[in-house]
Amino acid sequence: MIVLRYYEGLSDPEIAEVLKCRPTTVRAYARRAPAALRVELRPRTVPSVEVP
Repeated sequence: MIVLRYYEGLSDPEIAEVLKCRPTTVRAYARRAPAALRVELRPRTVPSVEVP
């Protein structure tokens, strides 16, 4: 959905047609997607290990 919206420049109704869903569903996913990406792409910390 993000690729269709931001890279392909499709509107909500166009995305809904491609994905065979309603435009309201597209809008709901569009609101949640950036937060989900932030969680997935956040830097991960590696636990430190003490060397004797």
